[in-house]
Amino acid sequence: MKRCRGLVVLGLLTALCAGAVWLTLRVTARYPAWGEPVTYPVNRVEGFALSIEETTWSPFRGYTLRYEIQMDSEEIYHLVEDGSAFAYLERLADGQWYRLDCQREQAGHITFDLGGSGSTAFYGSVVQKYEGYGTRLEPGTYRLTMKLTDRIGGAHYLAAEFDVA
Repeated sequence: MKRCRGLVVLGLLTALCAGAVWLTLRVTARYPAWGEPVTYPVNRVEGFALSIEETTWSPFRGYTLRYEIQMDSEEIYHLVEDGSAFAYLERLADGQWYRLDCQREQAGHITFDLGGSGSTAFYGSVVQKYEGYGTRLEPGTYRLTMKLTDRIGGAHYLAAEFDVA
């Protein structure tokens, strides 16, 4: 009988702790706001493709998206971070894409040259919390979009979609 009572007490303490953790995570969750609708065409850069290799989720950091840009082009494009992000999260709603608002501190000026001879791939990751997109995403279809600039300053976009259940 004493053994059963100990197991019941242990079960109640475990349930109480799990409930406290769940409640804390719900209260501290931050969802990104929707920004402006976007209408630019994506994935029209010949010889370049963006793919999301792995999507993981943490209750404290949100989603982590590991991506790869595959390149098979002699043209050189620039991936530029000039105070705003070079990777954006966007959400699909009623057939329209919306950029999510980013609450990130401004970074410095960072440029990566992509393409040309000998350049076949670029790897990176986006961590939702550290990129300024909160810690949660509502269920729906999203995409990671990256802005490339050509040699004369024209903007081109690569995108890869993912779903949040």
